[in-house]
Amino acid sequence: NSKLEPQRSKEFEFGTEVHFLKDRIVLDVAYYNTKTFNQIINPNISASSGQLAAWINAGQINNNGIDASLSLVPVKSQNFTWTLDANWAQNKNKVIKLTDDISSYPLVSMVGATVVANTGRPWGDIYGTDYVYLNGQRVVDPTTGLYQKKANQVIGNVMPDWTGGLRNTFSYKNLSVSFLIDVRKGGDIFSSDLYYGLASGLYPETAVDGYRTDQLVLSGVNPNGQTNVTPVSSSYSASEYTYNAADSYSITPAKRFVYDGSFVKLREASITYSLPKTLLSGTFINDAKISIVGRNLWIIHKNLPYSDPEASQMGGLYSYGSSIGALPTTRDIGVNITVKF
Repeated sequence: NSKLEPQRSKEFEFGTEVHFLKDRIVLDVAYYNTKTFNQIINPNISASSGQLAAWINAGQINNNGIDASLSLVPVKSQNFTWTLDANWAQNKNKVIKLTDDISSYPLVSMVGATVVANTGRPWGDIYGTDYVYLNGQRVVDPTTGLYQKKANQVIGNVMPDWTGGLRNTFSYKNLSVSFLIDVRKGGDIFSSDLYYGLASGLYPETAVDGYRTDQLVLSGVNPNGQTNVTPVSSSYSASEYTYNAADSYSITPAKRFVYDGSFVKLREASITYSLPKTLLSGTFINDAKISIVGRNLWIIHKNLPYSDPEASQMGGLYSYGSSIGALPTTRDIGVNITVKF
């Protein structure tokens, strides 16, 4: 499209940085509000035009949020210092407009679900089939024993509620020890791994009695509100993986495979030793230190089973809310030597 224009943004931001007690306490807080215009998207168009899609400028997305950091020195003596650095961020967004003719734009088509930008909604809704609910309980068809489902429903959103981190640094004379805890709260993930794996019996929870037999009774209520007691029809619980009644991707709502992407990680830890100045006196070296550094050391908590919530097989938009075929993330340990002249 020769008429494409660059994407533009207008941002309003204000903040403050305050220091107390000779920098024993430092607080930095900022609020921002950003409006982004003329985004470049590739919507489908009528095939009668001679093309199936076209690159165009469209839409407006608004983002607003808070970034905050706090640095504390709780303990400081002649030989020992404890420094604590914390950060917290929250971003909220909304799709204000796409085009006059488009109110919904698919961002990523996953196996079993789609990530969508919808006018009037937060960016990154996950669309797919959902359960039918009655008074908060899943409704089971009394004829087949299977869950009833509704198509084209919002079953999640890929954006986190907030992110944060906490770094502790302990220094004693020339030795320093530091570790960073990283946190993400919220942000849904559709697991195509579980979508396939549960259906085909790869995961241990599929080995329970009744999982693949006609004795399986799904928890929920019938449309009349009574507790379901109907076993899954044997025609839906055959050995073929596409008819695994408990978690078949062909008959189970996609909502079943949406997981909370929250996590708590030990993101980094290090031990650093600085050579005493007395050893460096009379040389051309002003400062020298050696560090052992480890990264991605431990997933302390997560809700997505069998995979790292940050792992992704592909980049770009596929790194949001999708888990399929990703390799385990690596734990890196290395040595840093720093010399200043």
